[in-house]
Amino acid sequence: MNMRNLLLAASAIALPTIASAQPVTGPYVSLGAGVDFLQNEVTRPASPFFSGPAQSQNYRFAPGYAGEVSVGYGLGNGFRFEVEGDYANNHLNSVGNATPVRSGGYVQQYGGFVNGIYDFDLGLPVMPYIGAGVGYQEVELDGINFGPAGVNVGSRTRQNGGGGRDGAAAGRQPCGAALAAR
Repeated sequence: MNMRNLLLAASAIALPTIASAQPVTGPYVSLGAGVDFLQNEVTRPASPFFSGPAQSQNYRFAPGYAGEVSVGYGLGNGFRFEVEGDYANNHLNSVGNATPVRSGGYVQQYGGFVNGIYDFDLGLPVMPYIGAGVGYQEVELDGINFGPAGVNVGSRTRQNGGGGRDGAAAGRQPCGAALAAR
C-alpha cells in the first residue's frame, strides 16, 4: 500500500468524525456581504406619439456591493423563518445605444423581506438551502447624468444631479449553502 492510498483510507475513516452542519434550532442572526451584479437595462419610448426618432437606451452598470442582515427562528426540522433587510449599490457606467456616452451616478436598492427557508441536512460541513420570500424593495437613483453636458435625468433633483426613488412589492428566492459559525 503506497502513502497516497494510506492517506485516502485515513481520510475516509476520519470524515464521519468531522463536524457537520446541523439544522438551525431556535433564534439566529445571519449576516451576508458580497458583490452585486445589476443587470443592464434597456428603455424604450413609452408613447406611440413620441415626436422624434424612437431610440432605445442601454444602461450599463458596474458591479457593486451588497449586504444583508436577517433575524430568524429555526424549527430544528430543516424549516426556518426570518425577517431580512438588504442593501445594494451600483455605479452607472454608460448610457447609449450604438455609441455609449459618458455617464455617472448610482443606483441604490434597499428593502425588507419575510422569508421561509428549508435546509437540506446532507451530513456535510455546509448545508444547502432553498426558500421563498415576499417584501418591499425600494430603488433610488442618485446623481444619474449622461452626455457631454452631464444632463441630469430622473423625477427629482438631488444635491449632485438627477435622481428619484420608487418602490414596489417584491419577491425573492434565497438559495445557497450555509456554514454554521461555531
